[in-house]
Amino acid sequence: MQLITKFVGFMTLAAFAMPVRAELPVWHDTADIQRAAEHHVAADSVPHSTARADVVDRRLRLKHCDVPLSTRYLGNPEGARLTVQVSCTGTVTWRVYVPVRVTRFADVVVTTRFLARGEQVQATDIDMARRDLNTSSQAYLTDLQAAIGREVRRSVPAGVALSATALTAPALVARGATVTLIAGSSPIAIRMTGIAEHDAALGERIAVRNLSSNRIVEGRVVDRDTVEVGLSRH
Repeated sequence: MQLITKFVGFMTLAAFAMPVRAELPVWHDTADIQRAAEHHVAADSVPHSTARADVVDRRLRLKHCDVPLSTRYLGNPEGARLTVQVSCTGTVTWRVYVPVRVTRFADVVVTTRFLARGEQVQATDIDMARRDLNTSSQAYLTDLQAAIGREVRRSVPAGVALSATALTAPALVARGATVTLIAGSSPIAIRMTGIAEHDAALGERIAVRNLSSNRIVEGRVVDRDTVEVGLSRH
């Protein structure tokens, strides 16, 4: 009896001493597939961006892949919604297509107070703030100097990102102002006096009534008092 007890004890110790081989999971973890898709996009993304893959259905039954997963874009890797092909190329083969949303951020010009239509932007009226570029198709300004001195086309609340189309150059010539019309170039330039038909900024086209002929001519604003016109009349 004592011999049997010693034998059983020896077998028990031997069993504990034997290495236990870990069993690999039968099915591949869907969270690992999701992470692989996100990492693929994140590696190519511009700074200040995030990649978030759609949740892969946990009910998906794909045999466990014994090699690192392969990833590549499906289609054009541009825009806010991308598709990544995640594949296993080991002893088992399969592929899954995972949608990934890319959120891109940038430091853009935003208003620090309410600006009324036609108000000229001052340095104290704007600041830089980070915004999600995917929320709008507008090309936001990324330089404070590009906004200073320009006028807002319509009223803008505080905290709004400014785009180039939201601003306009301030009027240099006002409607009804007397200007000098210059046709041709020195020394044979023809000078006439005219009245501006509307406001116009530096370099913009403007309609002017020629006081000599009472005809409307179109020219380009050169400075506050001068409009350059062609030799042809309308």
